[in-house]
Order: sequence, then C-alpha cells, then structure tokens
Amino acid sequence: MKDTYQNKSFPRFQLSESQKTRIANQIRLNEPFKVTRNFSNRFIMPFLSGVVILLLAIAIGTYSYHSIFEKDLELVDSVSSFNIDLPKGIDIEEQDGNHVFLINGTEVGGVKKINNEIKQELLSQPGIFENDVLDDFQEPTQRVLFHVKQMHAIQTVHYLIQPNDQEVIYDLYFHAINPGYFGGSDFEEDLKVIHEIAKSFNIK
Repeated sequence: MKDTYQNKSFPRFQLSESQKTRIANQIRLNEPFKVTRNFSNRFIMPFLSGVVILLLAIAIGTYSYHSIFEKDLELVDSVSSFNIDLPKGIDIEEQDGNHVFLINGTEVGGVKKINNEIKQELLSQPGIFENDVLDDFQEPTQRVLFHVKQMHAIQTVHYLIQPNDQEVIYDLYFHAINPGYFGGSDFEEDLKVIHEIAKSFNIK
C-alpha cells in the first residue's frame, strides 16, 4: 500500500482573496446573533423570573389576608344583620356562629338562629313557667320563661322571634342569675328590664 501512494502527488487548494473575504464577512455576520442571544439569556430570563416571583408574592399575600381577616369579616357581617340596645356593662361576643351577651365574662344571654324543630324541642323541656305570644314586638314573637335553677341561672327567658315568611327563628335569650342582676330590685324588675332590651332587637 505504501508503494502505491509513494510517488503520487495531491493537489493543494488555496483560497483566493475573494473567498477569504466572503468567509470573514460571514463570520462577522454571525457574531451579532451570538451577542444578541447572550444578551437575551442574561437579561430576559432574570426579568421573567422576577415577574413569576412577584405574582407568587401577590397570590400568597392575598391568601394570607383572607385567612387572617376572614373571621373578623364574618363577625362584622353577622352582627350587622341585627341591632339591639344592650345596657352599659353588657358586651357581645361571637362564639361558634352565635352571639353571646357577657357581664364581666359571665354569659347572661345571647342570640342564635334556630329552626322550628329546635324550637319545638325547646318548648318540650320541663320547667316552663310562662309561655306567651306577644303583640308589642315588631316581628311575631313568642316569650317563654323557664325556671331552671341551675348553676349558671335561676331563670331563663327566651324571645322566639320569627320574621314573616321566613323559616329562620331568632332565639333571643337572657339568664337571670340572681335578683337585681340586670339592675332591677328583684326578678320581676329584672324581667321588665330584659323585656325592654328584647323590644329593641331589630332585624336588618
């Protein structure tokens, strides 16, 4: 094999000046593309990353806001569904979706929404002392007085207020813990005070 190609000569190719110039121009034309591509990778990708991070921050912030303030917003909405004139010293607090009246942290009454089935269960309990339908309230109202004689109360009075054409019943109740607890001289006077408070109850 060596003898076969020993005396052979191969042609040599040389580029002309025009060919060299054309190749050089092509190389120059490709360089801006590379620079532009590098510029895009260097600046556009970080910009897009920043936009994604910003959108994530907004989403997380919105979720956190609603998580933190949702309960407060619900409380405001539910309290704003009715008005009641409570004497000074009686606070109102939301507990498990209901509203409780407190004097120095002790429950003395409250408001909760019930249906007719729960109303009938309430009326079937022992200890009912009075059961009257009232005509001096803005909405159809039934007043029920219980002698409970328990640790939290001696008497409990319920005002079952049911707006016309509605299934919901507002159970407005008060606990008489001892005589004069609501400012009267005895239980009878306290019941009169409670009655005036109940008459101020207004559904919005």
